[in-house]
Amino acid sequence: MANRTVTDMAKYREQMLENAGGLGVTFDLAWTDKLTGEQKSEQFVVPHPMIASPKLNEALEKIPKNDDGRARARVMLETDSTEGAFDRFLAAGGTESDVLMAWQAMMAEMQRNGFRLPDADV
Repeated sequence: MANRTVTDMAKYREQMLENAGGLGVTFDLAWTDKLTGEQKSEQFVVPHPMIASPKLNEALEKIPKNDDGRARARVMLETDSTEGAFDRFLAAGGTESDVLMAWQAMMAEMQRNGFRLPDADV
């Protein structure tokens, strides 16, 4: 295999993430606020494990091993996002299992497909 030359880091990262399954999973949800009756909508993003921020990784490492998944899901949705995102996700009909399944599916896809370098210099 010939060496590849990388001159555009943003394009390189984009192609590597595309090869690994994308930037993450976005839940685009709409719901009615139970207290006000107001219609709401929001996008909730579970980032790809390969681009999880150092802050997110540190927060995940601090979660006790006996966590039922709720703390882990909250950290995934809120660390790099707005406070209260997890509670709004639940109000919109999401569950902690939805978040954890998305994370695990991205990990599994990455392990199954491995990493593939871009086909050409970037």
